[in-house]
Amino acid sequence: MTKSKYVKIDDKVLYKIGNKKIGLDTLIFNMQSAHNCYCDKTKQCPFGKSGNGKCYALRNEKLYKNTLEYRERQNEYWEKSTINKILLDLRNIIAKYPQIKYIRFNESGDMSGYTDLKRLITIAETFPQITVYTYTHNLKLFVEFGKIELPKNLIINGSGFKWVNNYKSVPKGTIPQDGLKCKGNCRECNLCKIAHGKTIYEEIF
Repeated sequence: MTKSKYVKIDDKVLYKIGNKKIGLDTLIFNMQSAHNCYCDKTKQCPFGKSGNGKCYALRNEKLYKNTLEYRERQNEYWEKSTINKILLDLRNIIAKYPQIKYIRFNESGDMSGYTDLKRLITIAETFPQITVYTYTHNLKLFVEFGKIELPKNLIINGSGFKWVNNYKSVPKGTIPQDGLKCKGNCRECNLCKIAHGKTIYEEIF
């Protein structure tokens, strides 16, 4: 099991490297907490507070007070910092931890609009040697801006719809025989980190 390493910015813990499913080659950041998730508020995600409550990020925030506080601190940093500040911080982190090959956005929360999308594009363009990847339930954002050409190193997995890829949660036993199945361990699989345009299935029910 990979033990997470937490990274401080201005004496506040704001980034994390690795977790029990993601290796130490991946920097992790959340734009929002699950309690404050835009796609839950807009009822675009069926798994949040307004849905069936099966969101794993929401569960962790209910179980661990520090988790919610950490993600709310990340949200404040994301919303109040300029993009230049964020780019500088990322540059310093990548220089200190040269093993980083990926930046994973949003274990919890989601993109709330074009500003978030544009920031991801800018981050990917600034660090072409890094693969930036995320997942989104924000179908409204895709409908409006999905035709924008993304940097090759920015992989957006639509949740239930295809952006770059389609990441689809399905009941157990319903994955097509030839379907791509989520292994539940990102250290052993890169399906969400490459642009293949196919559906990745996850059994969660």
